[in-house]
Parts: sequence; structure tokens; C-alpha cells
Amino acid sequence: IHDAVKVQVAKREAGVRLIIPGWQINDEWGADTDIPDGAARVIALIMEEMGVGSGGFEVRARSRIPIGMGLGSSAAFAAAAIRAFDALLGTRMNNTRIDQLAFRCEELTHGTPSGVDNNLAVFGQPVLYSKGSRTRTRPIPLSETPPLVIASSGVRGNTRDMVAGVRERYEQSEALYNTIFDEIDEISAAGAAALREKDYALLGSLMNVCHGFLNAIQVSTPELEAMIQIARDAGAVGAKLTGAGGGGSVVALCPGKEDAVAAALSGAGYDIIRMESGKE
Repeated sequence: IHDAVKVQVAKREAGVRLIIPGWQINDEWGADTDIPDGAARVIALIMEEMGVGSGGFEVRARSRIPIGMGLGSSAAFAAAAIRAFDALLGTRMNNTRIDQLAFRCEELTHGTPSGVDNNLAVFGQPVLYSKGSRTRTRPIPLSETPPLVIASSGVRGNTRDMVAGVRERYEQSEALYNTIFDEIDEISAAGAAALREKDYALLGSLMNVCHGFLNAIQVSTPELEAMIQIARDAGAVGAKLTGAGGGGSVVALCPGKEDAVAAALSGAGYDIIRMESGKE
């Protein structure tokens, strides 16, 4: 999503103030006060890692994506905040270092993140991700923006809780879950190839099958299922949940049907997340 999160950092006399209007965040703390939970702790970690102590900054952020909706908002915020501090302080961090620090922020937020969200936020490239491979991410070159519609359910998912739930069920049925995870790996690799080739019919079918597996491991919800059916009925060739599930958002692939799918989901009361900043 273009210009997903923008962050500005300015010096102030003392303490730290964090303002993110779209997320209803207006926090302030200093050396003698507790750091609020949430985004404030991310800012405190960034400041600690960059060696700037406990105060003297005002941080303002504007987000085009909602928080807790499976769209990587926390990683985008962390990456943008790190870049803003880097620009103000003149530390000239490279992308690898920014990615490492953004991953630490994701650990603070989610516990055991995959590392893909911060990689996407920092490098700005579609990637094929594999947790078990030696190369964690491989860029996928695209010749066009895929015809996607993203819709938010308005129900916040909790990545930490969803991951813990999947882990618990995995430990109860390891063989079954390993089979499902292997299938998802194969679907992801095939989907990356279809995306590169702009074979949207095949990619849509793979998305639908992948979502079926995600439903099987119990990370979907009745509302997400309803949204996916609305998208498919309106012309999407594929639709699936995005993020950890338990709420959040769906992504629909709909070549030539973007307006119809967006209208159907919007008409059902769901928020559409525009991929281009000029289309808000």
C-alpha cells in the first residue's frame, strides 16, 4: 500500500509525545513516568537502540491502514519511525540495520513474528517468504500492480493469541498440521510464479485453496468467511484472509472487477483499503 504510514519526529524540550490520530493514540511520557503500552513502547525501544535516552521528542504519525487488521500496520509504523529518527539524528542506517531493528519492534508487539512484515515495510518489494529456508525472503519482480481489493472487517485480530492457538493445535496433531503447512508452502511457491506471470486465474484458485487451509487451522472467522463470499460473488477470482486471522482483513483478486468487488464489500459495511494514496 503506497504511503501506508508516514512518521515525523521533532525535538522538544523534554519527555516524549506520540500522536497517531487515525489510531486514537495520544501518549506522553518522561523519565519519571511509565511508558504506555502499544506503539509508545515501540518508540521507546527505537530510542533506546539509537542511544537517545528517554526524552526530548515529539512523534507524529499518519496511517492509511488500520491497526490490528492483518495489514502489517505495526511493521510499517516501526520502519517509518526508525527512518524518521534516522533522518533527524543523521545516523545513516542502511536498510539491513533498519530491518533488524524493525524486527525487534515486531517481537515486542507480537512475540514471535515471522519477519516478513518488517522486510516488506523496509525494502518495499513483494517477496516469497519461507521461514525454514536459508534465504528468508526472495523478491518477486512485478510488471504491474495486481488487481487487488483489500477490505477490513473492523474486528481487530491479535497476532500473539492466534499464533499461540495454532501452536497449541499443532502440538496436538503434528502430522496433520505438517501436511497442511507443506501444502501451504507449495501453494505459496506456485502463487509466486503465477503472480510473476500475471496468471490471475491460477493465482485466484490458489488463493481460494490456501484460504481453505487457513480455515482448517481455525484462524478464520464467520465474518471473514462472509466477506470472502461477498467478494467471490461480486467477481473476485480469488479471496483469502490476510495476516494472522481471528479478525482483520481479506484480500481479493479481481481482474476487471475491482470496482464491483469494492462496491459489494463497501455496501455490506466493510472499509476498503485503497492501495494508491490518490484514491482515498
